[in-house]
Amino acid sequence: MEKATLIYNPTFKDNRGVFAPLSLIFGGDKLELLRKDWIQSNISYNPHKFTFRGMHLQEGPYAQTKLVKVIHGAIIDFVVDLRVGSPDYLKVQHFIVDSNSELYVPKGFAHGFITTEDDTIVQYLVDNVYSKDSERSILWASFPEIKGIIEQYTPLIISNKDIQATPIDECINELNTEPDFGTNEWQGRTINNLYNSNFGIVLAGSLMLLMLLCLVILNFLK
Repeated sequence: MEKATLIYNPTFKDNRGVFAPLSLIFGGDKLELLRKDWIQSNISYNPHKFTFRGMHLQEGPYAQTKLVKVIHGAIIDFVVDLRVGSPDYLKVQHFIVDSNSELYVPKGFAHGFITTEDDTIVQYLVDNVYSKDSERSILWASFPEIKGIIEQYTPLIISNKDIQATPIDECINELNTEPDFGTNEWQGRTINNLYNSNFGIVLAGSLMLLMLLCLVILNFLK
């Protein structure tokens, strides 16, 4: 199954400011993991440090994969695996993400972050449309690992929606987060596609072997 992954992707700074590339074409030396149909780019500007946004996710057919890139500043990014059947179910992770890195967040993860610098700009790509009816906000303080970190940063800037979010133990049975990336997939490619690829390789190899055999027979008949 896909996992939250911190990826090195540097920005370039000089006397003019910052240039922050975020590739939309992945292949070759890029991670196969990132081959998604990214359909939207979101920008989050946070004037003040200790601004918290989370923990958010979208359920069911509107679940989103996210690729989170810090353009300026820094954040502590939190993810919780809410995919039923995942070996990491309910596991909490946090990552320090600055302007030289980006974080891949698979579908089925609750996601949030706190800024640790003023004027932090976060860009994130998503591979699915937003649906208000499918959005969930889970109370960050209901995760002890997250609470222990967040409480170090005061005064905390947070929206009323996130203050009034539902604790995880109250909404866990209602969450519809069956893993989109199942055991029949690998790095974004289904097993059937892999089988088809392998079949093509075997077929090509068989044809080459047949050609070599024909050449041997022709040389023998000479």
